[in-house]
Amino acid sequence: MNAICPHCEATLRSLKIVGMDGDVALGKSWKCVVYACPSCNKAISAQIDPIAIQADTIDAIKKRY
Repeated sequence: MNAICPHCEATLRSLKIVGMDGDVALGKSWKCVVYACPSCNKAISAQIDPIAIQADTIDAIKKRY
């Protein structure tokens, strides 16, 4: 299967993964990851960073006990 960038139509054999903050209501932010085309550098997708969420959850549990 060949994936195609929706912006520049380059064939995607890999993606750039870039970390950044995502602003949330009330002045909070979450660590996020953006998946970008390596040819045109435009974002294809973004999500909350699952590794950061896992680490934050473990830290919160440790603080409670």
